[in-house]
Formats: sequence, structure tokens, C-alpha cells
Amino acid sequence: MQRYKGNIRSATAAPTTNVAASGIWTPTEAMQAKQAGTWPSAGTGGSIALNGTSQYLTANAAQSPPTLGTSNFTIEAFVRFAVFPVNGSFANVCSQSNGSDFRFFFGGTPTAGQLVLSGWQGASTKWTSVATAMSLNTWYHVCIMRSSSTVCNIYLNGVQLAKSLNTTTLVTYTLTGMNVAGESGNYRLNGNMTNYRLVIGTAVYNVAGFTPPTSPLTNITDTKLLLLASTAGTFTNDSSTANAGGPYTVTNVGGATFSGLTPF
Repeated sequence: MQRYKGNIRSATAAPTTNVAASGIWTPTEAMQAKQAGTWPSAGTGGSIALNGTSQYLTANAAQSPPTLGTSNFTIEAFVRFAVFPVNGSFANVCSQSNGSDFRFFFGGTPTAGQLVLSGWQGASTKWTSVATAMSLNTWYHVCIMRSSSTVCNIYLNGVQLAKSLNTTTLVTYTLTGMNVAGESGNYRLNGNMTNYRLVIGTAVYNVAGFTPPTSPLTNITDTKLLLLASTAGTFTNDSSTANAGGPYTVTNVGGATFSGLTPF
């Protein structure tokens, strides 16, 4: 008898968990499940799979984007850890290309499953959250947002984890390039990332907190870099159009791969 073979998303799992269940269905069983409304959704788009050791992205613009300075900005992404950074190590969301100025990253703590989400500027951490319980193989929306001329806020799944007590630091970001999900020497993310968006000039969300997006991000006003990882053939393409120098040129360092895992 002909049977369907492969990995399918569990029909009983929450739609945002992307839990995969191995199954072997006959065509009749598959049709019955579809007609009953239990056919699992394939999700929207995909993500960038990173091994935590040799893989990360670089993004370079034809012209230097506006410096962050004291401007409002929003940097966000969906991340999913396969392995957490251990105590004293980091997993980058993004940084300036030379790593000497702005950095947004997760830091490991002595307690398993506890991570600290921080913003680093100049020679030290300027904005940092408390240790936060997280789970492996679970999607999280992370965001750092400046909502006034001097204050940055950090959010996990729309919940404000930290509000800056630093009221003087300018955010230095003036180069044409940046790193995503790692740096040239270290701080690399082991897991998946998708829908990375850099917006300069706008605080996108409510300062007090917000509901994380439930569909792929869009190229809103002031978007400078947008990595949607929509398809296997375009998963490192910049989907923004607002950058004065044209879309960023994204380089896949170390051979990160496309994954069908998605938070949507």
C-alpha cells in the first residue's frame, strides 16, 4: 500500500511551536485529517540555521546608513536556541561590523536555562536585563528599542525586561557594515534566526510592552535591513528598500543553511 512518509508538524501542537512529529500516513488518512481540519499548517517562510561555531552573516551597505546616535531605533528578530551560551559566553543578535561599538547579545549565566539580554556600547555593557528563564527549541521575539533621545529598552516576547538607567550614552553605529548572529571571531548563535529587522528613526512598538508579531515582518518606513529568510533560494537576501544606499549585501560566512522552522 502506498503510504505518505516524512516529517509532519504535529496536529496537536500549538501552531507557533513548530514541533515536528514523524508520521507515516496513507493518502486516505492524510485526506481525512485535512477534511477534519487537523492537517498541520506548513507555516510561513523559514529561518537561518546556525551551528554556533563557524557560521554568521555580514551585511554591508553601498552607503553608510544613518548613525544611531540619539535617534529612535528598533532592532528585532526571532531566535530559537538549539544550545544556550554557557556562563561567561555570548550569543550575538547583531553588532557593528568591527565589534568595537554597538552589540546586542544574549549572555549565559551559571543557572541552566537562564540568559541575560544586553546592549553593549563602547567599552562596556550599558543596557542589560535580569536573568530570564528560556527553553531550548522555542521561538522568542527579541527587541532593543530606543524610544526617546536617551533611553533604550530591551524586550523578550514583548515584555520589557530592562529600561536603561544610562541617560548619556550615544549609540555609535556609523559604519557601512554589521554582523548578524555572530562576529568574526566568536559570540555566535547556535540555533535559528529569522525576521531580523533594523529600523533607524522609529520606535516601532509600545514602550510599556507589546504583543509580538504573529506574521512575517514588513518593510516599514525607516527599515534599513530586513532578513526574512523566506525561501531556500533567498534566505540571506535583504528585503528592505528604504536604505539610501540600496539593500545591504549579505554574506553567508561559514555556510549557514536554510531551515523550514518558523515562528509563524
